[in-house]
Amino acid sequence: MRFCNRLTACLLAAGLLFTNPGSALLPDLALTAYAEKSVRATHSVNLKEGETLYVDITGSPGDEIQVHFFYLDSDGNNASSIVGALGGTVLDEDGKTTVPFVAPNALNSIDIKVVYQTYPLSVSLRKEAAESVFSGTCGENLTWTFDKNGTLTISGSGKMDNWDYENSNENTNIAPWNAYKDQIQSVIIKDGVTTIGENAFTWTALQRVTLPEGLARIEDSAFSFCYALKEINLPDSLTYIGEHAFSETVITEISIPENVSVLKNGVFLRCNALTSVIIGSGVKEIEANVFMYCTSLKEITIPKNVSTIGAAALSIDPATDKSENEHLKKVTIMNPDCILFGLDGEETDAFDGSATICDTA
Repeated sequence: MRFCNRLTACLLAAGLLFTNPGSALLPDLALTAYAEKSVRATHSVNLKEGETLYVDITGSPGDEIQVHFFYLDSDGNNASSIVGALGGTVLDEDGKTTVPFVAPNALNSIDIKVVYQTYPLSVSLRKEAAESVFSGTCGENLTWTFDKNGTLTISGSGKMDNWDYENSNENTNIAPWNAYKDQIQSVIIKDGVTTIGENAFTWTALQRVTLPEGLARIEDSAFSFCYALKEINLPDSLTYIGEHAFSETVITEISIPENVSVLKNGVFLRCNALTSVIIGSGVKEIEANVFMYCTSLKEITIPKNVSTIGAAALSIDPATDKSENEHLKKVTIMNPDCILFGLDGEETDAFDGSATICDTA
C-alpha cells in the first residue's frame, strides 16, 4: 500500500486507513472530525475493466453523503464520477448506503473523496469481479440490464414502475439503476414497453435514447436534469408526456406526435438548447411553463386546435405583446380564439383574429 505524504497526514488526522486492496473485503474505515467534513485519499487498487468497487457507508440516518471517484481514463486523462451530487445520497433509516463504482477501464489507483455531514462515520471497501451485465426488474413484466459499455436496456411488456425523485424526502423507491447514473451513456427501450415511469432516468448522464413504436406514456420527470441528452425522437404511438418530462435537458429539436393532446406543465422548461419545435395537430392545451426559459428558441407556431396556453408557457406578456424572453422573436397562433394566460396567471381576451401576437424581428 502506498500513499502520498500529504495525503497520509490528512488520513491520520481523519482516522482513515486503507488496507491491502488485493482482498475482496476491506476492513471498516473510521472517520473522525475533519475541517471540511470530507476525506480524500489515493487508494492503490487494482481494478480490471468492468470490475466494481463498493463503498459501504454507515452513519446517521438521513445524513447526505457524497462519494467522489477520481481516476485516469484509458487515454491517461483525468476523469471523475460523483455519486450523490447536489442533494447527496441519503443514508437509510439504519444509517446505511452502498455506493458502487464500475471501472470503465483498467485502474491501478483511484482517488476517493467522501463528503459527509455527521461523524463518526464508518466506511468499508470491497470489490467484485467484473460482470458484463447488471440486471433486475423494473415493472411487473419488465427487466433492465446495464452493461460495461454504459448502455441501459429495458425489455419486456407493459408499464414501468414509477420511482421517487432521489433528492426528495420520500426517496425510498429509487430507480434500481440509480447507482450507475453517472455511467449511463445510452438508454434503449425495447418493443413491448408501454410506459416510462416517473423519475426513471432523471439526473443520469445519458446522451442517447431509443424509444419504440408502441410506447404510449412518458411519465413526470422521466428525463429531467439529463444535462447531456441532446436528441430524442418521440414515437407516433405516444399519447401522454408528463410534467417536466424533459426539463433541463439539452435537446435541440422536438416534434410532438399527433396523438398527444396536452403539453403538461414545464415539460420543456429550461431546455436552453432547443431551437426547433413542431407541435402536432392533436394538441389542444399547452399548460404553464412549457417553453419557459428556452433561450435558443426564436419562433414557434401554435396549431389551430390549441384552445388555451397556460401562464408563462411562452413567457409572453399579452398586455404589451412582448416576450419576457428577448430571444423569442415570433409566436404565431393559428386559432384566433385561443386564450392566453399572462405571466400573472390572468386570462386575456381573445386575439381578435390576429395570428401573430409576438413579432419583434
